Amino acid sequence: MSQMSKQRRVAEWVLRHRPGVVAAVLVVTGFLGWQLRDPTVLYESYDSEEHQGHEGEAYKQFARTFQQGELLLCVVKAADVFRPEILTYLRHRTEAVKALPLVTRVDSLTTVEEIVRTPQGNILARLLFPDVPSDAAEIERRKQAALSHPLWVGNLLSRDATTTVLNVVLPPLVRGSREAKACVDELRALLEVGRPAGVEVYVTGLSPMFVDSARCARDDFQRFFVWTWLLMAVLLYVAFRTLRGVLLPLAVTGLAVFWTLGAMALAGQAVTSVGAMLPTLIAIVCFSDAIHVMGHYYEQAQQGTDRRGVVLDTMEHMLVACLLTSVTTAVAFGSLVVAKLSTIRQFGLWAALGILLGYVLGMVLMPIVLSWLPLPAAGVRRRYEHSLCAFLLDRVAAVSHAGGRAVPVTTLALLVLAILGATRLRIETSLTAFLPHSSPAMRGLAIAREKLTGFGSVEVVLQGPPGCFREPWALRELLEVEQYIESRPEVGMALTITDLLQWTHRTLEESSGNLLEDRHAKGLVAEYLFLYAQSGHGDTLSSLITDDRASARIGARLRVAGSGEQLAFIEDLGTFVATRLDPRLRCSVTGEADRIAQQIVWVLRSLTDSFLSTLVVIALLMLWLLRSLKGVLVAMVPNILPVLWTLGVMGGLDISLNFGTVMITSIAIGIAVDDTIHFLVRYRRELRAGAGCDDAIRQTLLRSGRAMAFTSVTMAAGCALFVLSEFGPNRSFGLLMAFTMCSALAADLLVLPYLIKTWKPGFPGAAPTGPRSRPRPVGQRA
Repeated sequence: MSQMSKQRRVAEWVLRHRPGVVAAVLVVTGFLGWQLRDPTVLYESYDSEEHQGHEGEAYKQFARTFQQGELLLCVVKAADVFRPEILTYLRHRTEAVKALPLVTRVDSLTTVEEIVRTPQGNILARLLFPDVPSDAAEIERRKQAALSHPLWVGNLLSRDATTTVLNVVLPPLVRGSREAKACVDELRALLEVGRPAGVEVYVTGLSPMFVDSARCARDDFQRFFVWTWLLMAVLLYVAFRTLRGVLLPLAVTGLAVFWTLGAMALAGQAVTSVGAMLPTLIAIVCFSDAIHVMGHYYEQAQQGTDRRGVVLDTMEHMLVACLLTSVTTAVAFGSLVVAKLSTIRQFGLWAALGILLGYVLGMVLMPIVLSWLPLPAAGVRRRYEHSLCAFLLDRVAAVSHAGGRAVPVTTLALLVLAILGATRLRIETSLTAFLPHSSPAMRGLAIAREKLTGFGSVEVVLQGPPGCFREPWALRELLEVEQYIESRPEVGMALTITDLLQWTHRTLEESSGNLLEDRHAKGLVAEYLFLYAQSGHGDTLSSLITDDRASARIGARLRVAGSGEQLAFIEDLGTFVATRLDPRLRCSVTGEADRIAQQIVWVLRSLTDSFLSTLVVIALLMLWLLRSLKGVLVAMVPNILPVLWTLGVMGGLDISLNFGTVMITSIAIGIAVDDTIHFLVRYRRELRAGAGCDDAIRQTLLRSGRAMAFTSVTMAAGCALFVLSEFGPNRSFGLLMAFTMCSALAADLLVLPYLIKTWKPGFPGAAPTGPRSRPRPVGQRA
């Protein structure tokens, strides 16, 4: 039994069991709809932290050793933060924040202590603001004391005293979790309680950025979902000019999206910031099969009067072709499962499921509905056959028939430009570039950058023999590394135990000299360390140096947010330490900035594997379809070219490889191959019908080319909607995918015919069954 007859038997089975099939679809739809009875389950968006094995454990060990964790900044901006009402507000808000369950520590102007020498000569540590003085002179004295402390200025307080922060520490590796999201929401609500007039308050940091990105995702999810359907409806009307041509693809595609969202709700899966594109992507990809089925249905309707026969003929040709395109696209998305970030893995898996559901629903429901409807009127069919699209495709066919060097020369020229552009590609991920400047986290970050000394942290730890950081030689090494770090333009400030010791020396001894050059340095260091350990400064001390004095921390606040700049700084720091550090000491680098910078490297490595695996699977599927190695090589060229051209555009437009754009290569080749498969399936049919190479190419362009053009334009338009997104990765992704779809269409309509005519790949089973036919009119049956 032939492959075509098997397809027809499947279609006949579906039509024989129409009531049962429709009932089963309704039952499943109702069940999944019940899961979506509360749609907000999909809006609780979050992006989970990736522990990444050894690296995550190393960071948690550092956090435990130095009592660190994720840092949130509660920014308070006013004309003068030392006004009594603002100091009272700070005291009350500090106590309220301490009570939050996830918070491990809060530092503010109302928790820090100053060291003073009493008139009797005693050394005393006391809170800078145990209360709020009513005397203006006393407030001014304490203000000047705060502005003279190296650990507070730039860290807790701006030099102009207009901005202060509550440094809120959460446990390590919680960013993006539901608990962190809840904590951010509670912080923002707490800061509004009792806020004095004229005071601005913001919460910023990594988790607040994740929260705001999730809100952008929710807004995109709601906005683009509606606009996608409106756009698709317009394009479908332009393509088919009938109610069935608009409503049937919309209904099938909408059902596929609905089932996917219902399955996500059933699995307890939320929509992440990356996943906001999911419904729109599933819709525009599933429209491809629906448009090809409708296009072939119109073609068959030109040649027959039996609506059941027309539907069966349509499905006989479309079942396998659409199966291959759906599987290849699902494979492309599914290959993202190798990504190390759960957001990308989940995005790929749910997209693959949605695409396969779209295929099943389309191949089941479309023939059932079309079998119940009368055939389209002859006038409608004629308008469809003689549209502007048909005229343009006829011009393309004429170019292909004429041959010449225009296609290969233009293709090679664009390829050279793409390669040159791709050499300028940057690996750069900056969360601050993703969010709109109006988001609360970004507004707070802008103030922190302007008034304080940066936000992103790189933590450098020096380790040596026990007790070494009581010794001046080790402290001098620590100071040298700190000075190098502070000399870098990427760094706003760096804090070490040497800063605290130097400030204590100047305060208590009223000396402007360098402590580490004092001949009594060793004894003074031991005295100051003992003083801090006994005076209530234990938290401050333990955040900079371990109890055995064998490890010391340098906390660097960065001015830059891009992963590329951060990685370059870390690499340069490693080079400096390797050449300058005393061999008795070891150096390690960690911190949130370092982890985020490293994550893009993990993503790139995993998605390189994803692209290669997608390429291999698609090549194997093409080999199964074509049964010709030369045919596979010819077919892969127009699918690889759009990927290369897209990379060239990214380099030329300075669009970096980041969490959003890095998925482009795998997804693009999976979507681009759809048109290639439809072209080659139709080309083989024309050969089997007895057409020669030129005639087969022309008929393929005029017939399948129409559906290819409509699907590519539809997908490009749907992706282009994302340029309106407030979320940076979605904008870049949408722009690049639209370009890829258009370039893939051009490659399939121009480059693929040229390669077929030049290389003449053999397709087993495609030998002519009769004498070579003359070129046929567009409306004549193949």
